[in-house]
Amino acid sequence: MGATSNAETIVMANSDKMQLRSASSMFSGQIRAAVCWLLFTGLPLAPSLASESDIFNKAVAQKIDQLGDPSFVIRETATRDLQRFGPQIQSQLIVALDHPDAEVRQRVRHVLHAVMKEDLRNRVNRFSNGQAGDDDPQLPGWEYYRDILGDGEAVRAQFAEALLAEPILMESLDQDSAYAAHALQIRTQALYEKLIRTPGTHQQKNGRSRIAVAMPHMCVSALLIAAMNPDVQLDEQTGQKIFQLMQHSGYTQRISADPNPQPTRHLVGQFVRRSVGTSLAYQMLWMSMQYNLKEGLIPAEAIVRQQNQQPYVLQNAMLAIGKLGGKEHLGLLSEFLQDETPV
Repeated sequence: MGATSNAETIVMANSDKMQLRSASSMFSGQIRAAVCWLLFTGLPLAPSLASESDIFNKAVAQKIDQLGDPSFVIRETATRDLQRFGPQIQSQLIVALDHPDAEVRQRVRHVLHAVMKEDLRNRVNRFSNGQAGDDDPQLPGWEYYRDILGDGEAVRAQFAEALLAEPILMESLDQDSAYAAHALQIRTQALYEKLIRTPGTHQQKNGRSRIAVAMPHMCVSALLIAAMNPDVQLDEQTGQKIFQLMQHSGYTQRISADPNPQPTRHLVGQFVRRSVGTSLAYQMLWMSMQYNLKEGLIPAEAIVRQQNQQPYVLQNAMLAIGKLGGKEHLGLLSEFLQDETPV
């Protein structure tokens, strides 16, 4: 019990830190645009707009102050009103994260999360429908994802699902590699705790989960996208947990079940590539043979070329080459025709 609580506390604390860091950096393009708009609407050429802007800003500031009102009804009303204002008040909410009142800070974080989620959903919808304008900032991680998997309707759909499921993790792809690796490790651990290790134990009194989880396969897509980056260190423990989450969520089965499985195949294939030289490579051989993933040749060839392999590992690498490879691999295996090592 104590060990589980400690692990859960560490995961939640790290997740909170990453969310606060992301709150100030994610979608900064819209925030800067909103600030510029507020500044330029104060030009003498548009006094009515300036007046309306001032009135609106004062109304937002008043509602933020009311988040700390002694009356619960007033606090709740102010919270709902701020959420209705939408993404245009992100800059003021971010400033209010440093409010001296703890109640205000807590409610501001809640509202900020809600309006950023709404903003993200709107942008993803425009992106998926091909309606993104020139003034829409690039979605976090899209350029990196597109460079590896290409473009297309199915690719965009998978990316949009992953982004909506794990916005903070996906945002980390636009940060430095150390931050991205930490984000991947923390979120993988949180999902592993929630879905596999202790399912059903992360509930608050109101029944809501303390670790938010969208559709598990969407979350796994985000983990795999983050793990694709060769600059991001993927430790073996995190890799093993991602593999278990792939199996537990039925993600790999989607390769056979989806009408257009190509983006899923490519994501899983990239993960197979990253298994080279790790203990995960052996499991990747079986998965590659099961779903006919040509990327399985990469760890299989590395195993065959390596000296002093365990016989059962070598045998399965040879089987993978036999199933996935071609005549060009005959030379790689021919030397083993004289090998009498029992397997």
